[in-house]
Amino acid sequence: SMGWVGAGGNGGAGIVAGSGSHLANSGSIAGGSGGQVGIDPGYGNFFGPGPNPAIGALTAGHGGAGAILTGGAVLTNSGSIAGGLGGDGTQADAIDLSGGSNVLILEAGSTIAGNVVSAGGDTLAFGGDTDASFDAGSIGAQYQGFAQFMKGDSSTWTLTGPASVSGAWLVFGGGLVLNNGGGTGYTG
Repeated sequence: SMGWVGAGGNGGAGIVAGSGSHLANSGSIAGGSGGQVGIDPGYGNFFGPGPNPAIGALTAGHGGAGAILTGGAVLTNSGSIAGGLGGDGTQADAIDLSGGSNVLILEAGSTIAGNVVSAGGDTLAFGGDTDASFDAGSIGAQYQGFAQFMKGDSSTWTLTGPASVSGAWLVFGGGLVLNNGGGTGYTG
């Protein structure tokens, strides 16, 4: 018998939000898991090791993003957002932002598993009524491509760790403490 083989399917996004959407997450949002390559144990590769030329190379499915913002959307997070795992174990982005003018507001309790990737023109903001801290060293590494940074509401946020951040830091409420151990890296 020939048996069966199949590539893994991609996982879906946890949530997709477009222009005018205002979402608040205090729970959990996760992208779907990608499927693994399926091979019937009885299926042999009659052409020797490597890809079978009759079917090509099979790949595992990609994990889905936890959240996708497509332009002009606001997402406030005090819960958890995670990218799904691909069939090969690779974690997808937690949040993908495209179309510009999106705002991601982090509040105390926010946990993000996976990268947060802005295609440009988006704002990373810190808010809420409870004081919190944020590792500024994750800007550029985990939090990528943001054009602007903002602090609002009544809380005080402390930015820790070394930073290599440029761009406008706008403070509209509460406090923003730059505590990177005496180093530099904040400009704007």
